[in-house]
Amino acid sequence: MSTNTVDGSTKNKEMETVLLDLIKTLEDSQKGFADIGDHLKDISLKRFFLARASSVPTSAPNWRTNSTAQGMADVKESGTVAGAIHRTWGDLKAKLGGDDHGLLETAEQGEDEAKKSLRKGSRS
Repeated sequence: MSTNTVDGSTKNKEMETVLLDLIKTLEDSQKGFADIGDHLKDISLKRFFLARASSVPTSAPNWRTNSTAQGMADVKESGTVAGAIHRTWGDLKAKLGGDDHGLLETAEQGEDEAKKSLRKGSRS
């Protein structure tokens, strides 16, 4: 568990863990939307994904700022290892000639993982 809490209480440690997971999930989502958007051939899908990617990062810095204001150490996360592997898989699919349908399936799988992560955090 994290030790950079305001008062060291178990509740604060748990909240920090949930907050860090949320920030990592937001980072994964932003990068995932951008990566898929870069590879899509359909221009309307490309625009949607790139627009979605640019809207996600506005949340993560706000969470970082608020957590720092509450006394937590500065949070500089770059997503999860699983998210990086998933994005690499999407890149590989695209480079091997994957079509938009295959890339959309990859995006859907990533979003399913993000939802699982967020549900897990809301139960903590």
